[in-house]
Amino acid sequence: MWMVAGLLVAMLLSLPHPAIANMANPEQPGDLLTEPWTDVATLDIQHEDLVLDLRPVETERLAQINVTYMIKNPGEATTVSLLFAAPGLEKGTVTLDETQAIAATQTDAPNIPEDWGNLNFRQVLQGLQFEVPLSPGEHAIAVEYQGAPSSDDGDFYRQYTLEYWLAPARQWNSFGTLTVDVFAPAGWVTTLTPDLPAVAPEHWQNTFTGLPAEALTVTTHPVVPPFVSFLRVVLPVVGIAIAFAITFWIYRWLGQLSQRQNWSGGWLVLTFLLIIPLSIPLFWALGGTGVWAAESLLDSAHLGVGYSYSRMILFAMGGLVAVPTGPLVAIFSFVMGRVGSRKRKQAIAPET
Repeated sequence: MWMVAGLLVAMLLSLPHPAIANMANPEQPGDLLTEPWTDVATLDIQHEDLVLDLRPVETERLAQINVTYMIKNPGEATTVSLLFAAPGLEKGTVTLDETQAIAATQTDAPNIPEDWGNLNFRQVLQGLQFEVPLSPGEHAIAVEYQGAPSSDDGDFYRQYTLEYWLAPARQWNSFGTLTVDVFAPAGWVTTLTPDLPAVAPEHWQNTFTGLPAEALTVTTHPVVPPFVSFLRVVLPVVGIAIAFAITFWIYRWLGQLSQRQNWSGGWLVLTFLLIIPLSIPLFWALGGTGVWAAESLLDSAHLGVGYSYSRMILFAMGGLVAVPTGPLVAIFSFVMGRVGSRKRKQAIAPET
């Protein structure tokens, strides 16, 4: 009964589920990523190219943001203060007309307008300000930086959500067109709001007239390939089967040896006190190898915190399975070995 119950518990724990996710906070807010705050009421956005590249999330847990603003200054020469709140911009770049690099100075982060709605990020304490000199006419301002998406560990794999807020673009005198490109890691499940048409695998693109929404939201997470799902069922079963087979073979051999050597009395007591208990770590190690092999197929870097905890319980439960199972298999095999050896000796004796 103990063996069956333990095996069932171990198998249930090996299935993907957000077990005991309350042991750690499953939600981690990301960076505030927005259009810049600034006083640009006299300037026109003719076109904006926005690239949200989440492919680096696979290895760095950071997204790459590239934005190019094609603007027009219809008046006299002026200097525009572009204020960003994104922390990753400190290591990024702002370039004017493809040649002039603009230096940044730290300043207080702007207050978040109340009409932006529910923002899923941690409040940023510092901002970065760029002073951009603009002569009359058309100019290109290119911005490149990295930002941390928010994450939700409540499921099997961690879900990453990148929110880019377009709302500050209302400050421009006019806004022409916006081309959005989104890239995601290969093979991951990705959803976009608003929806964008796919132009290639893991690449979505669309051009809008004006602002399509208050914010662009991209959510992506890894998936378990079908062959991995299959092996995660097969390998623990194979590991347990090997544990049964090897434990049975070793202790049957010991039983045969004890019969041939005529172990009795104290030797048998010593065997059951010392040798039989060794079947517990033996069975745990052999059976656990299959579970370990199955779990090693998963992408541990992106496992949700809930499932990470349940994996720890899974390996611990292997010991609970081994405690009753190992000695039972060992005793049964040991006795079988002694009985089999005795019968063979008795079968040979009359002939001699």
